[in-house]
Amino acid sequence: IVALGASNQLLSKETYRVILAVIHNSYEADGNRNDIGLLKLSRPVVYNVHISPICIILDKTMNNQISYENNLKAFAWDLISKTLQNITINRIDRSYCYSIVRGYPNLKQICAVSSDNEICDSETGPLTIPIRYHNEVKTVIVGHGKISCSRQGVYTDVTSYVDWIKTTVKAFATLESPKPKIWLYNDCSGSTLQSKLRAQIYAPNFMGQGVFITDRFIITNSRGLPEDADSLDVGLAGTSRIHNEFRVDAIFKHPESYDFKNDVALLKLRQSVKIDGFKPICMLARKYSQPSLFTTFDYVQTEEHVHIYRYTVELFNNQICSTEIGRAIKLDQVCVRTPAGVSKNYGKLGDVLGKEVMYLEKEWLVLLGIVSYLSNGLQVFTNLMAHTDWIANVVNSNQF
Repeated sequence: IVALGASNQLLSKETYRVILAVIHNSYEADGNRNDIGLLKLSRPVVYNVHISPICIILDKTMNNQISYENNLKAFAWDLISKTLQNITINRIDRSYCYSIVRGYPNLKQICAVSSDNEICDSETGPLTIPIRYHNEVKTVIVGHGKISCSRQGVYTDVTSYVDWIKTTVKAFATLESPKPKIWLYNDCSGSTLQSKLRAQIYAPNFMGQGVFITDRFIITNSRGLPEDADSLDVGLAGTSRIHNEFRVDAIFKHPESYDFKNDVALLKLRQSVKIDGFKPICMLARKYSQPSLFTTFDYVQTEEHVHIYRYTVELFNNQICSTEIGRAIKLDQVCVRTPAGVSKNYGKLGDVLGKEVMYLEKEWLVLLGIVSYLSNGLQVFTNLMAHTDWIANVVNSNQF
């Protein structure tokens, strides 16, 4: 947040949200080299009697005039009265700077001291000088920095960065406000399950399935999954690479997975998987309100290939579901009734519960759950929206 227009910290201010921060790409904390940055606000500033812009001189022929001006003006907060004070800061020669501030300013820095005893360890705001330009006196910024309690400081010489400022402002002038991140993994797409990277998981005496949520992470069931990553191999369902082509680097089971509760795990592959025509399924990066209608899928094998059919299903009341299956539905589970006419392949462990959503004028298939078990004509899914934070944390913390 940027606050403007107040000369007293206790009074109300105009506030603006920051949507972009640009730090000089050659900034070095050691010695504060190139210590300059720009902030872009979410909306244009409304100028009034208390708020006005400061000038920056782009005409480099005026640099000599600026560099010979030793009496600079600045503003600093008085820590006692909480008011903004106008102070005088005197530029001193670089050759004397080390003996005073114990530092060697570079050619893009200004060494200066203040005679004001009330200012201590304060951000002074811009160092300014008055410049007559086209018969008009302008207040021009020449530096920015912080003054110590000994009233000495080394400031960034803003005039040395006018080209960078001009280029940066122009580059981001039309940048739209960043949209909140909606997807866990940006390179997901497609509105059909056929276009998704689906995993067949193999181990001695084990076979399971899952779906890619990034180019290296697969989401699957925790229950029954072997503990040893070296024992697992992964193939790609719906492709000629269905057999054990990819090795697993690590297994992440939900730490509180037991008795069908938190029945979710992530597999990290040793390599990224990129196949033309296939993408990871989209997952939401944060929790949203839960819809009432979902999509489930049935896989029907023919002589030529597997056909995937979709069914729209509605959430079943958890209390009634618990009664009908004779087992309590956990807080991270949802229940749906099995549609009529599905094949015997319907509702296998790890099958997808999805939702078609419109975003940026496109339809996206979003992963919301995976089958945990079937009982008495009802499917119980692990509700992945309940595990959004855990999934995002595992993925983001194990990128390499």
